[in-house]
Amino acid sequence: MSADAEVKTIIAEELARVQAKNPSYSLRSYAKKLGISPAALSEIMRGRRPLTRKAARKILERLCVHPQKAEKLLAKTDHVDQKEFTKINMDYFNVISDWYYLAILSLAETEGFCDEPEWVAERLNIRKRDAKSAFARLERLGLMERREGVLCPTGLQYETSQGIANPAIRKNHFQNLELARKSLEGDPLDERDFSAITMVVDPERLPEAKKRLKEFRREFCSHMESGRKREVYRLCLQFFPLSKSKKEKT
Repeated sequence: MSADAEVKTIIAEELARVQAKNPSYSLRSYAKKLGISPAALSEIMRGRRPLTRKAARKILERLCVHPQKAEKLLAKTDHVDQKEFTKINMDYFNVISDWYYLAILSLAETEGFCDEPEWVAERLNIRKRDAKSAFARLERLGLMERREGVLCPTGLQYETSQGIANPAIRKNHFQNLELARKSLEGDPLDERDFSAITMVVDPERLPEAKKRLKEFRREFCSHMESGRKREVYRLCLQFFPLSKSKKEKT
């Protein structure tokens, strides 16, 4: 099957998956998610319009397709060092995109930590094989190291670039929303805090808002980690528009 045909299959399967959960989900809504016009999407799915490499890459990113799979479809891999380069990229993709990698790093700082995959899997409610592969990847990236035979965090930190539509970051945010939903349904009120506020703002001050939120996250983290480290928590802040500007209306 050609790369063009495989991408079209991915597009169709994702639409079918979403519509199975929400039958009212429209082609127009799906096209908006993919960043293309409804007419173009319709022609693509009917095989009447070929997919350019640029368009295919954009769609795969919007669908949060793993970069390794996307590169197999889109990229030439003739270069001798390409395999190692891809391996490194995939490592960072997984650390950024799957929530439990950073959770394991934080868990490693708690009292009574055990570096056995079974123990970590039970504490974080993940699969044992995921915990095991996460340990290997974190050690390979220098985020964890063995000290006297025990895996410990190295303290190495990194942050993602601001303003970049990275599929790994998008996937991580989707996971955050799902984790929050599960907490809302399953965790007692005294172990969580959910709140929201609606305000009227000037969109031109958004850079200032992002800066202040970033400063708050770091200050809050520093303050909360200054005590006993017994459990792992995640703070998620969402600041998004409810109203749409007049120029966006059609």
